[in-house]
Amino acid sequence: MANIWDKDILIFAISTMREAMNKGVDFSENRPINITAYNFMVSTNRAASGSNYERLKSGLERMVGTTISTNIATDGQVTDDIFPLITKGKIVKSESTGKMEKVEITLCDWLFNAVVNTKELLTINRDYFKLTSGLDRRLYEIARKHCGQQASWKISLELLHHKTGSQSPLKAFRQSMKKSISANVLPDYHMTYNEKTDQVTFQQRDSKAVIASIINDSLGC
Repeated sequence: MANIWDKDILIFAISTMREAMNKGVDFSENRPINITAYNFMVSTNRAASGSNYERLKSGLERMVGTTISTNIATDGQVTDDIFPLITKGKIVKSESTGKMEKVEITLCDWLFNAVVNTKELLTINRDYFKLTSGLDRRLYEIARKHCGQQASWKISLELLHHKTGSQSPLKAFRQSMKKSISANVLPDYHMTYNEKTDQVTFQQRDSKAVIASIINDSLGC
């Protein structure tokens, strides 16, 4: 199954796709996204080492092998869709040196359509790729999605446990959260935990964003 580190490949591929679209490249039909392995390593804070190139290959294999199942209700009918995360990954190497010259990634139609039809995609801080904890990465994604332009956002620990997809018991997750909050390494946000309410609060680090949120609240925006 694909893991949170494999998601970097998707983030980079989608960013490359959107950049190409902005330059006028036609993506009216699903087509392979060409990326350069070295650029991927640099952009995602990885060393351009042989082991990381092998991890890139393994990540593509996991994403092809990861199945998504959704059910969508339309016109009184429920459709079950089952598909891989990406439909194809292709690596072209130099025959003489074995160096990766090109990587092609074909998104599943579901993800491709989501990228093409979404006018705005959430940006992420480049320091996201410096996070070494899978939990911290997931917490950043949740904060980025739900906090938005708000000065802060609260969530119960139990619901946060569910949203992270953590398989650990709630008690162990609570201890992991306390360690993460103490480390305070999330880009853009810092977290606090209220023992009495068993809630976690995400707050914007950027004072300008906090002030803008307060102004919008006072104006009823």
